[in-house]
Amino acid sequence: IEYLGVSGWSSLETSYLSFGEIHRLSSLLAGMSSEEPFGPDQLKRALRHLTASDNIKFEWAEQGRAKDRPISDDKTSKLRKTATKHEKRLLGGVIEPDKIKTTFNDVHAPVETIEALKTLTTLSLIRPEAFLYGVLATDKIPGLLLYGPPGTGKTLLAKAVAKESGAAMLEVSAAEINDMYVGEGEKNVKALFSLAKKLAPCVVFIDEADALFSSRTSGHQRVSHRELLNQFLKEWDGMNNDSAGAFIMVATNRPGDLDEA
Repeated sequence: IEYLGVSGWSSLETSYLSFGEIHRLSSLLAGMSSEEPFGPDQLKRALRHLTASDNIKFEWAEQGRAKDRPISDDKTSKLRKTATKHEKRLLGGVIEPDKIKTTFNDVHAPVETIEALKTLTTLSLIRPEAFLYGVLATDKIPGLLLYGPPGTGKTLLAKAVAKESGAAMLEVSAAEINDMYVGEGEKNVKALFSLAKKLAPCVVFIDEADALFSSRTSGHQRVSHRELLNQFLKEWDGMNNDSAGAFIMVATNRPGDLDEA
């Protein structure tokens, strides 16, 4: 690709194209109407089209962040007066975007990982109205899973997503969701999503997710755990049907222990 003189794409000498890049490239080449035999010129033209498309998308998102997302407004101070009892329990994990110092430049992660995060999160956080109609309305991704050994930067990546998107960050743990009283855990889950919508644009970050979303097929799991997980899936699915401007990021170092749903 570097030989073809196309900027914006990784060199094949130093890395491989991701599956998503190959799929986009092959789909565009298949749709290009040309009687000429396939060759470097067609590949070069397709890569330029994709690069221009990506640039337009990120410029549009950047304009939305500069115009519509002021970070000086202290939303948490207003929420403390109107929040429910269960929402107030989670307010301690709210970090406003102007107080987040981490950017993608501070995270040592593969370039492919950072580019994938930008692609998945930028539009849904900065331009949620784009998902109200058309293809994006049916293909909206409401969240993602980060997995890897401890210390690989999963939390930093979540903070960088919030910072770069101008979004607030709501960090919660299993201890803040689980409750000894029956039914309280489900109310905490409902409060988590309602608070995220009020903070929108917002990145909800759940660390050590295996403690909260372990498989329901395990024989030792209690009924309350099954009900809590069902409530979370219900709320998460409901968030996919609107443009709340909230994005769920879940992190774990034991992805095999998570429930299949």
